[in-house]
Amino acid sequence: MKKTNRFLAIVALSGLFLFCDQFLKWYARTQPAKHFSFLHGYLGWQYFENPGIAFSLPFPQGILLIGTPILLLLLFVYWNKHAKKQGLLFSLALGFIIFGALSNYIDRVLFSFTTDYFLFFTAVINVADIMISLGALLLILEHRSENKKVEKAT
Repeated sequence: MKKTNRFLAIVALSGLFLFCDQFLKWYARTQPAKHFSFLHGYLGWQYFENPGIAFSLPFPQGILLIGTPILLLLLFVYWNKHAKKQGLLFSLALGFIIFGALSNYIDRVLFSFTTDYFLFFTAVINVADIMISLGALLLILEHRSENKKVEKAT
């Protein structure tokens, strides 16, 4: 697949996950009393308004509202510039991170909190959080893969 087509495919896939996350957030906000769990309460559905950042850590809203779009724009420019030179994991990772952060940013602007809905052990998370975490993991894997290539070459 051409690198330009791959880039567009990753944007489309990440955009689809963003759409799914926004739909599930909307559903959670319209059904806040709905709650269920299985596997002894480790997995399930639970509405939660998260005013903080990852793991509900407190963070000033003003900094988030101003800093997030700047960071997203810089990441997108970097991604667009380097995607053609980098591998699939790199592009997929940045796509997931950017679109996941964008989905949570939409919530912050509209509601002053992020809507979480998946009960996962003791945390309540959303698809955007999963995208960001998966993107970070893919970046680590890409970095390790690049290091192994350099080691083999020397």
